[in-house]
Amino acid sequence: MARNYALRGAQNALHEGHESYFSKVREQFRTLFPNDDDAVLWVADAAFDDTSHMSARHEAGDYFIIKRNPRQEAPEHLISLAQEEGSAVCPRAGKTVYTGDTIRMRGSMSLRLVYEVTERTSKKGQQLLLPEYTIFSVWTNLSEEVGAETVLELYRARGTCEQYFAEIKSELDLERLPSGKFSANALFFLLGMFVNNMLRVLGMGILSGEAGKLRQATRRRLRTVMQNLMYLPGRIVRHAREVILKVKSSRGFGKALCQMYRTYCMT
Repeated sequence: MARNYALRGAQNALHEGHESYFSKVREQFRTLFPNDDDAVLWVADAAFDDTSHMSARHEAGDYFIIKRNPRQEAPEHLISLAQEEGSAVCPRAGKTVYTGDTIRMRGSMSLRLVYEVTERTSKKGQQLLLPEYTIFSVWTNLSEEVGAETVLELYRARGTCEQYFAEIKSELDLERLPSGKFSANALFFLLGMFVNNMLRVLGMGILSGEAGKLRQATRRRLRTVMQNLMYLPGRIVRHAREVILKVKSSRGFGKALCQMYRTYCMT
């Protein structure tokens, strides 16, 4: 008797039934935002670089940004196109970044191919005999009113979103389910969401009240908040009918904690 074994991770992203899954996700999104008439923007990696998939998103009236799979296409064509028509920026000596877009046909659709070509003539202080190129490109059906730089930023924001998931799985240890019962797992994730939100608020509070010797950053990871705030050493002192909490400075995090305490107590 033949048996079919479904191996974890062995299925392609576009396997049979993926379209019904996307339709259900879209219905749930509309349920969460019933009064929002704006179109949905799908951002996906190169596994979804498929004509039928993009056509389905386009026919549903949605927008998409999908990383391009170069397949067997030679990179020289896109490099020459970027050098001729793209806008060039030199962030440092020996490095030039070309950004732009072009129109290409995918099936019956006319799509924008947004590209970013990085040319390096020197690396780690050493001059290269031949330039080294790095190509990054995405497909999108967004109008030309959305600039190429904005399209690339929207796609890279997806990577930042995945970092948040990585923090929840590794730093909060929410990767493995504790029980085989859905009700217990639902409570587990509810508590995890509550803890994640509290730590995120503390991390945002540090950014809004940077103090002492704290290094400037755009965000603080959950592990940083736990190690430098939740584990901050201190002691309670009772003196002159007052209760005082003394905390260690700890490279400026103690001062930042006091600032957040005053801010939240006043509000």
